[in-house]
Amino acid sequence: MGLTRAISAMTSASLRSPRRTLVLAVLAVGLAAIVAAPVQSSLQPFSSDDPGSQSVAARRLLERATGGGWRLRHTDPTALAEKLLP
Repeated sequence: MGLTRAISAMTSASLRSPRRTLVLAVLAVGLAAIVAAPVQSSLQPFSSDDPGSQSVAARRLLERATGGGWRLRHTDPTALAEKLLP
């Protein structure tokens, strides 16, 4: 019951003074942006491809068979099969 009462009180306060609610929301977003700004520089792109996985092996086979690109739409399926299968 305590959580319901707290939510009801916040709703009532928001309805009584919408401008104050808007100002507090803008301040909260601004504070979150300030706190999150240093974290953004530490998020570097990385590769999670496992070199031993079947999907990486299949991608390498496709790249070799298609000349190094993902041009599968313009590749003849028969020619691709002949290159991939012994």
